[in-house]
Parts: sequence; structure tokens; C-alpha cells
Amino acid sequence: MRMRISKLAIFAVALSGCATQMGHLSVASTKNLEFPGKRKALVKANVKGSDMKSIIVIIPTGQSQIDQAITNAVNSAGGDYMENVKITNIGWWIPYIYGRVGFEVVGDVYRLEKDSLR
Repeated sequence: MRMRISKLAIFAVALSGCATQMGHLSVASTKNLEFPGKRKALVKANVKGSDMKSIIVIIPTGQSQIDQAITNAVNSAGGDYMENVKITNIGWWIPYIYGRVGFEVVGDVYRLEKDSLR
């Protein structure tokens, strides 16, 4: 019985995933932006974007990139940049079978507009 419980515990740990917060950013963009003479307009709050790669057996299918996760979030909302960004490293793996690893970003997406006062 004891051996059965320890095998079950090892199996449960093997199936568990993990997430590590990589940092907070006040502004994030993968485009060159010029702010003078422009005002910002909130497009959407709490937008999520991710860049996830698979692990097949023990071979990763690529390297996840934070900038790609930001680009995916900004493009999904139709904005220019993000503010109040939280970056999280996410991963899970069933040993020698399959897994997913990558980055997820959550933040507010803004669009730059020409200032109507000038």
C-alpha cells in the first residue's frame, strides 16, 4: 500500500505544471514609437498574449520569445503598445511524452492618436 501511494505521489508531481513571473513593465512594445504630439487611447484592458512551444519526448520545437508574446497581445487588440504588463513563464511536461513551455503577457493595450489640439 505504501509503495502504491508513493508511486501516485511521484506521478502527481510529474504531471504538475509551473509558472514563474518574469517581471512587470510599465510600457512594452516591439515597434518603434514616437510619443510627441500624440495622445494615447485605451483599446482594451487585460489583454493576454502568449508564445508557447511544444516539447515532444525531450525535444523542444523552438524557443519561446517574450517579444512575440507581446506582439501577439498587441495585434489581437489592434493597438500599438502595452502598459502595466505582467510577464509569466509557463510550463508543464509529462516526462518523455509531451509538454508545453513559453511566455504569457497580460496588460492594457493602447493606440497612439494624433493630438487634435495641434
